[in-house]
Amino acid sequence: MRKWGHRFAVQRMAGLGDRKRAGRPKRFTDVQTAQVKALACELPTAWGVPLSRWSAAELADEAVAAGIVEDISASTVARWLADDAIKPWRHRS
Repeated sequence: MRKWGHRFAVQRMAGLGDRKRAGRPKRFTDVQTAQVKALACELPTAWGVPLSRWSAAELADEAVAAGIVEDISASTVARWLADDAIKPWRHRS
């Protein structure tokens, strides 16, 4: 019997669910990710930052200062923004 057929025969429907996977657990919650993305969609002046546009490094610094995350790199912020095609550095004021 193949793997899935064996699991179904032994555990019925519960055997078809996902099992724990190897690898590092997520470091940031979905809420923290959404909060950083929401921060990127606002103008820096709304947060009291004297900038016309956000950069990934400035967003990372502000997310730490605002208490959204304990520590985060600019490359992580840039990757999150690229996933949703958010480009705060292209905002015109």
